[in-house]
Amino acid sequence: MKKVYSIGIVAGLIPALFKTILFFSGYTESHAGSFTNLAELVVIALAIPIAVFVARKDNGGVLSFNSALKTGMAIAALSGIIVCVFTFVYYKYMNTAMVENAIAEATKYAADKNLSPEDTKKTIGGARQVYSPFVQATSALFGIMLAGFFVSVISAVIFKREE
Repeated sequence: MKKVYSIGIVAGLIPALFKTILFFSGYTESHAGSFTNLAELVVIALAIPIAVFVARKDNGGVLSFNSALKTGMAIAALSGIIVCVFTFVYYKYMNTAMVENAIAEATKYAADKNLSPEDTKKTIGGARQVYSPFVQATSALFGIMLAGFFVSVISAVIFKREE
C-alpha cells in the first residue's frame, strides 16, 4: 500500500512543482490561463488508474470494486490536500498580485458599466472574496475530489477483478 500512497503524494507534488516553475519563469494566470488547473486534473486522471492497477497487482491480481474505489478516492484526497495547501500558500505569499488584478478588473468593470458607488463596492468586494487564497484553495480541493471521484469510479470498473 505504500506504493499507492506514494503515487498520491507525487500526484499532489507534480502540479505544485509545475505551478512554481511557471511562476518563477514569469508565467502567471494571466499568461497560462487555466492551463495550470487543467494540468492538475490531468495528473490526477493519470495517477488514479495507475494507483488502482498497482493496488490490484499488490493484492495478487484481485481487487473488488469497493477497494478500487477507495484506493482511487484515497489518491484524490491525498493529492487534493497537497494541492489545496500549496494553492493557499501560492496565492497568499507567492502570487499576491492575482487578487490585486481581480480588484483592478472589477473596478474597471464597474467604471465601464457606470455602476453606483454601492454596486461598485459590492463588485470589488465580490472579486476580493472569490479570488481570496482560501476560496481558491477550497475550489482546487473540490475540483480534484470531484474529478477524482469520476476517475475512481471508471478505474474501479475497469480494474476490478473478483475471485
